[in-house]
Amino acid sequence: MCATSMCTRAGLDSAICGRRAAALGATMSLFGLFKKKPPADRYAGKPFLKLVDAFVLKAIGHLDPAQDEALQQMTPKLQETFKRTGTWEEIVMAELRFEPEVRAGIRDLWEKNQDIARQNGVSLTPLAFTEMFVANNVTGDA
Repeated sequence: MCATSMCTRAGLDSAICGRRAAALGATMSLFGLFKKKPPADRYAGKPFLKLVDAFVLKAIGHLDPAQDEALQQMTPKLQETFKRTGTWEEIVMAELRFEPEVRAGIRDLWEKNQDIARQNGVSLTPLAFTEMFVANNVTGDA
């Protein structure tokens, strides 16, 4: 089943699923129709994207504590790099021009889509949600 059909069948929020379907698309090949594309390195040339993903994962309560600790230890370097004050989360929000309330909005969207997925017998992992959220809500070089 294609990603678009899966999202539609699951009733997941179309704002989340829209671009994900294209990312999971299939290609035709000589020896295998609809061979799945090899996964691209999501972070190639986009180091800030790791911070954005971590921010979304933390907002939904699924950031690994060790990763959070590492980010907290990196905060002075992030402050220097981005010429901003605050925590690593505040730096990410400032760079993305997000208001502090965005955390609650992300969490609400996560819970809404979890409920929809559950009702339709589909699993939505924290990482899949994060990738879809970022693809549809963050623009630029993130």
